[in-house]
Amino acid sequence: NELDREKYDFPEGQLRLVNWREVDLLDLGKIPGLHGKIDTQLIIGGETAGAEGTVMGRAVFHPGARHDPHSHAHSEEFVYCLSGKGIVGGGQREYVFTPGDVQFIPKGEAHWLYNPYEEPVEFLWVYSGVSSVADSGYFTPESFDAQFDIIKNSKLHTKG
Repeated sequence: NELDREKYDFPEGQLRLVNWREVDLLDLGKIPGLHGKIDTQLIIGGETAGAEGTVMGRAVFHPGARHDPHSHAHSEEFVYCLSGKGIVGGGQREYVFTPGDVQFIPKGEAHWLYNPYEEPVEFLWVYSGVSSVADSGYFTPESFDAQFDIIKNSKLHTKG
């Protein structure tokens, strides 16, 4: 018994139903720390579903793709492996990431993911406590150092 899959505009305050197959890929061209072929989609967030405290996406890291160490200053994150396998890391450890595995990343903790295998790794990613990717406070060590240098080299003027 199939339910109607026609797109429906839900009134404010009601649930939203989004199928990732109907969501466009994001343009990741200028995000620091991403390398290789990575397909990702923003499925749920403030812009797509009116979410106020959750962002959810889907990503596929093709063989050789990697996301260098980075952190999110304003959100926790978890990633859930759907298919394939990759390597996830945090702190001083790395783990093989396989279907059914969930990696939880506390706010501000450096973490990374890469795919050294011959098949793509597909996973869902979720940020909590924010409504957009930009609000997560994404930063890499390089972007943090660059911002720190700007602050360190600026001259603060105070009225005396």
